[in-house]
Amino acid sequence: MDQVDGLPLRINDLSIKLKLSQSATSRMLTRFENTCGVITRKKDEQDKRSVRISLTSHGQDLLAQAQAKLAQLNHNQSGDPELVGQAIITLAQMGEMPR
Repeated sequence: MDQVDGLPLRINDLSIKLKLSQSATSRMLTRFENTCGVITRKKDEQDKRSVRISLTSHGQDLLAQAQAKLAQLNHNQSGDPELVGQAIITLAQMGEMPR
């Protein structure tokens, strides 16, 4: 997950990047936090009105797996069905895996 000024991303910044409302982004993050265990939220120490989000170690592992699969797909543009299937499974697991 991107950082801003070396700090975890603010929910508002993520909303802007995703072109979603803050409430839609917050609902999505709640799902990721409660069902997948891939993010954590923490109050911003400098701005108490803001909440910063970061990936858990589990989230970092899943992101690395997904990035590796996507890199393989980009490198092997022939569309190998097995590789595509593995990438889809990895990406789906990011949204479905319990903690």
